[in-house]
Amino acid sequence: MYSLPGLVQSAFYRSWQLLTCFSSLDTWRRIRLAARRYESSVPAVAGRLLRLYLAERFQPEEALTIGLADPRKPFSDRSNHFSGERLHALEMAVNAPDRAMCRDKLLFDLYCRHFDLPVPDLYGVLSWFGSRRADGTPLATEADWRAFARTLPPSFLAKLRGGNMGRNIHAMGTGSDDPTEDAVATLARELRAIPKKGEDYLIQERLYAHEAITRLTGSRSVSTIRIFTLISDDTTPGIYGAYLRTIIGDSVTDNVSDYRTGKYTGNIIAAPDMETGRIEWAWQPYTDGVGGRLVDKHPRTGEAFADFTVPHWSALCDLVKRAASCFMPLRFIGWDVAITPDGPVLIEANELAQNGLSGQWVIALRQALKAEAARLNRA
Repeated sequence: MYSLPGLVQSAFYRSWQLLTCFSSLDTWRRIRLAARRYESSVPAVAGRLLRLYLAERFQPEEALTIGLADPRKPFSDRSNHFSGERLHALEMAVNAPDRAMCRDKLLFDLYCRHFDLPVPDLYGVLSWFGSRRADGTPLATEADWRAFARTLPPSFLAKLRGGNMGRNIHAMGTGSDDPTEDAVATLARELRAIPKKGEDYLIQERLYAHEAITRLTGSRSVSTIRIFTLISDDTTPGIYGAYLRTIIGDSVTDNVSDYRTGKYTGNIIAAPDMETGRIEWAWQPYTDGVGGRLVDKHPRTGEAFADFTVPHWSALCDLVKRAASCFMPLRFIGWDVAITPDGPVLIEANELAQNGLSGQWVIALRQALKAEAARLNRA
């Protein structure tokens, strides 16, 4: 039974959500664009978005992006997708409330190393309140910083300790195995300038893609696999879908959208067969944020997605299952995994993960999460 204050609070929250969503000028720009693209009207598209929010809590932005705003499609198509709000509610229902090992990238690194899970090498931690090398050696004087800069590889990453969605990841380095003293001094100054108050950074190894992925994308930058694990009541980790975030250009990150601009990158979601790792379908969101299209070939290289199999597939599945057990009592996690020439490497664990899949794996995941949430509620 719902209490009257709870119902009033929920109604207020929903009204505020709708007002916020539908008062955005960008939302209405995209609604007008969708109306033209789908040969419909602005009221028809807006009305469908309202129905999608009321029925399944799809925000207008996500419904527009995945193509659900098309009035020509059956309304029942919504069951093939997972709204962020519905997914996050179930994730919170099955996961323990303490999630620091996912949210804090330094703790994630330490946690994985404790369980001998592969992660990128850590070189240092930079902070407004004090910086250090990975081994604990302080970075205080100019000589300390120069000595540290001299030990770093030609290219590495500076990554926000508490960031997400590709926020504030910088590729840095001198570009040389034998840098000049001027280059070292410049790098030392750049490193010292990174930390801002309240924003710590990790200095990490820059990974490069497996050669098969490089042939597919035309880039050595990492295209990560997002793969979902759920631990059911028998404590056995299961895998509930995966997709390769296929990079298009030479960006350091493979995100579908750019947090800084809100614009879509054109990066492609490619879903593999879960038994073999062979790509079954690939979908590219339009860069204007209204729908997308199925693609057969990578637009940069012309490589056919149907001919591509994710390297180290069995090792990847084994790794995330082992990691899932180590991360208990978090029962559901969306893992970001880099496929390198040496094998899979864990990049992130997302206890509140977005899901770019559609169809059977969404339906299976929804059923499994609901069943596990109900079991935990009865316990």
